[in-house]
Amino acid sequence: MTPNILNQCSSVFVGLLLTLILSLGSILFAPANAQVPVRVEQDCGGLEPLRWTNRLLIADDSPLFTQEDFTPESEWRSPEEDVTGGYLVTQCFGEPTPKSDRFVLHSYPAAPLTPRWTRPVILLTGAGDNALRSMSFFAVALSRAGFQSYALSFAHRHGDNYQQAELLARAIKFVLAETGADAVDLVAYSKGTLPARIYTSHHEQADFSQGSPNYAMYGQEYAHDVHSLFLVGGPNAGLDTPFRWSSSNLFALQSPPLDTPSAWIGYYPTGTANPFNRTPLEERSIYTLEQAPYLGQAQMLADLRSMHELPGLNLNLGFYGNQIDYYTTYEGGYGFYTESLGIERAINDGGNSIATLNEAGVDPSVEIFLIAGGNPIMSVGGLNQSLYESFWGDAEAADRRQTWEQLSEDWLDQVFPWANMAFRYDTPRLFAGTAFLGEISGPSDGLVFVESALAQEGLGSAGAQVTEAKLFEALNHAELVAASQLASDFYGDAELAGVLYDQNLSEKYAQSENQVIEYVLTQLKRGGPVQASNETEAGSEAGSEAGSEANSEMSIDDMGVNPQDMASNESQAGSLAPEINQEIAGQEQTIIPSETYGSQSERFAGSGCSAQSDLNHFNLLTLLFGAFALATYRRRLSL
Repeated sequence: MTPNILNQCSSVFVGLLLTLILSLGSILFAPANAQVPVRVEQDCGGLEPLRWTNRLLIADDSPLFTQEDFTPESEWRSPEEDVTGGYLVTQCFGEPTPKSDRFVLHSYPAAPLTPRWTRPVILLTGAGDNALRSMSFFAVALSRAGFQSYALSFAHRHGDNYQQAELLARAIKFVLAETGADAVDLVAYSKGTLPARIYTSHHEQADFSQGSPNYAMYGQEYAHDVHSLFLVGGPNAGLDTPFRWSSSNLFALQSPPLDTPSAWIGYYPTGTANPFNRTPLEERSIYTLEQAPYLGQAQMLADLRSMHELPGLNLNLGFYGNQIDYYTTYEGGYGFYTESLGIERAINDGGNSIATLNEAGVDPSVEIFLIAGGNPIMSVGGLNQSLYESFWGDAEAADRRQTWEQLSEDWLDQVFPWANMAFRYDTPRLFAGTAFLGEISGPSDGLVFVESALAQEGLGSAGAQVTEAKLFEALNHAELVAASQLASDFYGDAELAGVLYDQNLSEKYAQSENQVIEYVLTQLKRGGPVQASNETEAGSEAGSEAGSEANSEMSIDDMGVNPQDMASNESQAGSLAPEINQEIAGQEQTIIPSETYGSQSERFAGSGCSAQSDLNHFNLLTLLFGAFALATYRRRLSL
């Protein structure tokens, strides 16, 4: 063998040896982010006729994950007859108080015969809810447009947003490995915006040691795997509902109590002058005391008095602003009937998370879209004859309705200097008593102030730019995950919608300026990668089983999906009519007459109404109604 050939052989051998060494090194010393640190524990079946597939995923061991505290009302105990997804998620977790290292991953395939968008979309729901109930409208619309989507139901519906941010990071890696994509798009709603912001803000310059020392130590840094981030109805500058509307805390006193945090730690029925007659509320409080069942709620808090004055100081609100011990609830201390530690203590217990996030800022590589609603009128059901009669059907109805209409008109004139024709579809329900006013101490979607939802300053601290901040003036908090042509078709079909038929809502959602989901789809498609339909792709089999005749122009019937079978919404309300069946679903309470509430209308996807549920699904909007109800009751006593 000649020296030349020997030299060539030696070079090849050395090259192969170096390649082997480098390969072993990349395996042995690869960062944790390069792996998929989550495993599939079990397949949990589907939710027909929707095409969701559901799996329980458990994260690899990490000191970050804990067993969080639950109240009895926040445990996973949905009954078998709950067809809105709660029972499926309950069975999937397998225990009422699951550890926070696990989550249910829901996936929805792109519809057959549609172009495939190569970036999957991950949907994050809000407080007190499961993703099957709240995100089905989005998932079906994404499917029709050719997107594969995923959604997460976390173990604790009011849980630690930092632990949930870590689960989101791991879920993204799992989705990318499953789809072969290199990035995802995130659509996060309400409380779900917190984990999304935490993860995309966890860059090298971020300091989370105050917000969560464990997350600062063990949480995965942002891996540049999110292309677009949609923050829908998010408290970007925080919220202060249980402190601002102090009378709402009375819901913690009813039996059984609702799944809501209390700003009070004690209530004195005969006054604080009698300390021996005290109802303890520490175990239900928003503070971190012996337990912290509402830590995720505390992490959303901020002192917003500089944004909008408290209702008790706003004379324009009249008796609506008459809140029990409003000053001591906010500042802390003993009031006439209550004991509070104050919002500053609660903010600190939540790690001052809003300030921490605003100081860190989202990674500049992420494209950000902000979406807010501007309608504080929270619907408690369609304006139909049954609801109307249930509230106005007694002998005193005429006088009561006249009084209510006059009060409503006065409120609209005095309290809503920002009001315009955008509310024209909802004021009839307000006057008839089938809707109520949510957050009205400033422009809001009924829960989150517009100024908070569209706040940009903190998002850009690390150089990120908000591509667009979009205000949907006619939509309330619940409608932000439902308003679409799909919802319009449903509400406008009397046979399909049944008791939920509402021509006003159908017309409202048919207007392009009110279609949130279409807006999001437009942004997702803008310059995005697309490939031809391929029925062998991941997720296509499930789509084919649902009917290969489907296409991007299909109707709600063609999808094989009845919107009554979709669950939505995070927003809750209440009613003074005792004969109306109350349903607390996520963040909105649905009021539907029990005598007309059949099995076919138990599942529902949308906008101010939701499906039959249980009292465990709750959010802060119900607190606002409690404030109104108390004020109304006290006014009646004084008449």
